Amino acid sequence: MAVDSCGGVGGKEMDVLNAPLKMVGAMTVRVPLMEILSVGAKIIAISNAVCNEMNPTAKEIIEGIEEELKRAGINNVSINGSTEENFITKMTALGITVIGIADNLHISKPEVGDYIILIGQPLVGEEILHSGKKTADYQDIYHLLNNKSVKEIIPVGSKGIFYEANNICKMHGLSLKVFNSGIDIYKSSGPSTCVIAVVNEKFLKSDTLLIGKVAI
Repeated sequence: MAVDSCGGVGGKEMDVLNAPLKMVGAMTVRVPLMEILSVGAKIIAISNAVCNEMNPTAKEIIEGIEEELKRAGINNVSINGSTEENFITKMTALGITVIGIADNLHISKPEVGDYIILIGQPLVGEEILHSGKKTADYQDIYHLLNNKSVKEIIPVGSKGIFYEANNICKMHGLSLKVFNSGIDIYKSSGPSTCVIAVVNEKFLKSDTLLIGKVAI
């Protein structure tokens, strides 16, 4: 089970960032979708809690969710949710929960000498709307899942690349040796615009962006 929330982004008068509502729905569901898919699970249900009226706000947000599911190649998934019809709201807000199921999770213990690689770039806020920079996508996730040299895939959120990479090492009593990649590893990655993966040396190519190495 994975969840993400979004507040103050949309088209209402008190929203901090003005953005198309379909994009708000798509970017919010993207985070838990990627988290569930990254461990090799199949998506079975989605629940959205839109803290605004059905028409027009929730309607457009739900359309964005459905479009994102198509981009991920996911069909026939149950979607339910709730809206706020009792009070007039002045700021867009929602939460989305995604549920998946798997016989075996795609998670393996990192070992000393493994590498942490990066796909995509950390983007947040207006950068997502206007930068045009490449982000990680679902095909990247599926490609990594099908490679035996990949031990674990972690979508990066608001805590940044370093937090996620360091955390996966600490969980197993190991440490992270950080490389000078030229990427801001402390910056928020917003709606998981990038992912990191723990890989062994066999995975590496000349254009692989290395973030660090697993150490004692």
